[in-house]
Amino acid sequence: MIVLRAAVAYRVPLRLRLPFRYGITTLTEVTHLVLHATYEIDGVVVSGWVADNLAPKWFRKDPTQPIADELVEMDGVIAAAFGHARVIMAPDAFRFWQELHEAQAAWEIGRAHV
Repeated sequence: MIVLRAAVAYRVPLRLRLPFRYGITTLTEVTHLVLHATYEIDGVVVSGWVADNLAPKWFRKDPTQPIADELVEMDGVIAAAFGHARVIMAPDAFRFWQELHEAQAAWEIGRAHV
C-alpha cells in the first residue's frame, strides 16, 4: 500500500544567464519548484526529491494571459494535486498515479464549469 505522508514544496527564483526563447516567450527568469515528499510504502517510510521549472507560457500557452496569473494558476493546480494525493491509498505506484490523475482531471473539469 502506498500513502503520501508529507509533501513540502520550495520555490527558488532563478535568473537565467542568457535569455532563452521558446514558443511565444523569451525566458529571462523562472521559478524552480523543488518538492520533498515522504511516503509510506508497504509499511516502510521513504522520501525523495523532485524538481522542475515553472516556465511561463509552457502551461497554458495563452499569449493574452499575464505571466503572474499563469503562475497563480500553476500554484492552484499544484495545491490541488497535493490535496488529492494526501487521500489516496493505492496498492502500487501505477494505481497511485492513476488515481491522482483521475482526481486531478475531475477537479479541472469541475473548475472549468465554475
